[in-house]
Amino acid sequence: MASLDEFVTSVQSNIEALKQAQTSMDTAKQQAEELSAQFQSLGAESMSIGTQSLKQGVEQAQAGVVPVITQLEQLITQAQGLKS
Repeated sequence: MASLDEFVTSVQSNIEALKQAQTSMDTAKQQAEELSAQFQSLGAESMSIGTQSLKQGVEQAQAGVVPVITQLEQLITQAQGLKS
């Protein structure tokens, strides 16, 4: 039978995984930015705009992770409250 401590540990692991995913997304965002600059320097404006769109997509994905982390943190608080 699972305990509240095991639940909290599991949720904390999920939070850490999401934070690692955010870091990975930072790398992807930086790569898109670099590609955009490279295309712009080559005069390939449409490719530069396209890669900026990729960067914006990564930023939107990152923004979607924040509420999930917040909700998981609230669940931890709730579970800890049940232990008292």
